[in-house]
Amino acid sequence: MKVGLALRNFVGPGETPDPEAILAYAERAEELGFESLWAWDHVLLGVEPAFPILDSLSILSAIAARTSRIRLGTGVLVLPLRNPVVTAKVAASLDQISQGRLILGIATGWYAREFDACGVPFKERGRLLERNLDLLLRLWGDAPVTAQVDNLKATEARYLDLLRRANTIDEILKVQARIDETRRQIDRIQGRMDYLDKTSEMASITISLFSKDGKVLSKPEQGGWWKTPGEAFEQSLFFLGRVASAIAIGVAFFWWAIILAAAAAFVVWRGVTTSTQKA
Repeated sequence: MKVGLALRNFVGPGETPDPEAILAYAERAEELGFESLWAWDHVLLGVEPAFPILDSLSILSAIAARTSRIRLGTGVLVLPLRNPVVTAKVAASLDQISQGRLILGIATGWYAREFDACGVPFKERGRLLERNLDLLLRLWGDAPVTAQVDNLKATEARYLDLLRRANTIDEILKVQARIDETRRQIDRIQGRMDYLDKTSEMASITISLFSKDGKVLSKPEQGGWWKTPGEAFEQSLFFLGRVASAIAIGVAFFWWAIILAAAAAFVVWRGVTTSTQKA
């Protein structure tokens, strides 16, 4: 069994990440024999409250300079938000600095507000993940890259074999193979790839199925329940308030119905009594 640890480059509201404490933690984890360290990744997260986050690739670069054996992973990099040409260069450089210890975990992302802030279409994140991953793999390959996709144009681009350490490239190629297989499955079930999470030994892929009219059958693209804990709490209170209001209205109608029924019964009884007396 291999055991990895999460880094505190992502902390709760009111806290601030401590770079020196993170580096000391990483050194101690290596001394104790842990297999890997994992950095959280978001450009931004939360409004009120907001969650401070140190950039994942930056803090892993600092850890690479202070350690020599423990592996360094992104858990996970929101790839659609990042320029793939720049990311390929940064990741390859980190892999060189760490002597092949980088594990590049990637995902589509889920927090719409950081996509808006970066000017990246949230609803296109699945396609952008595939586009960016394809460019990463090609830029890390042997041949110069000439490609034009969207607003990205590369002409004879090459990184001169920067990424050639350990099994990093082999692991990423395994992910590409899983994506290709998943795409074939998606074609058969009329779905789409919504999330991809790559670790050192496997890639897990979650499929969100669509109905024939294109409506999502699982959770929606942009939900309110998982934005931030504060927002989730507010929405929970709102939901409970709506439920309580509905119950109160139901109880009120119930008692009004009883009162009206009693009044109607009284009127009928009085009428019958009066008619009987007259007779």
